[in-house]
Amino acid sequence: MKNRTTYANNINYKYYGGRGIKVCAEWSESFDNFYNWARQHEYKDSLTISRIDNDGDYTPDNCKWETMKAQCNNRRIKTPKTINNNALPYNIAGRCYKLGMKQIELVEAMNNRGIRLYATDFSAYINGKYPGNKSKQVLELADKLLTEQERSPRRTTNA
Repeated sequence: MKNRTTYANNINYKYYGGRGIKVCAEWSESFDNFYNWARQHEYKDSLTISRIDNDGDYTPDNCKWETMKAQCNNRRIKTPKTINNNALPYNIAGRCYKLGMKQIELVEAMNNRGIRLYATDFSAYINGKYPGNKSKQVLELADKLLTEQERSPRRTTNA
């Protein structure tokens, strides 16, 4: 946290210190202060520190502990991915997670709709690593299926 906000030679400095994000003096000057805050705010080894306001500093009132999965869905990146100069929504994994849907279920639904792909290739397609028409088709169909799922009432299973 301190390195990425303080040292310009840190690989992630441009995303933190380079954007003006700092660690508050209370934490920067005393690890004990940070440690005490962490213990009082449900710190666990499996969690990472997250800023509530992504443009704000690391301060006691702007930080919380989250899972890495939650952090990945809170990223600042808002620009759509483009394939063949067509803007397409691309946070497929985050949308699946919010719907309680596994990505493999989305792949199976896509296979049922005529787009044949292997689950192992799915992330490569949604990240545009296979350029051309098939990546565009995969993204468009994934978006369509997720939009349908988001609009439909939640399914409940009977026990």
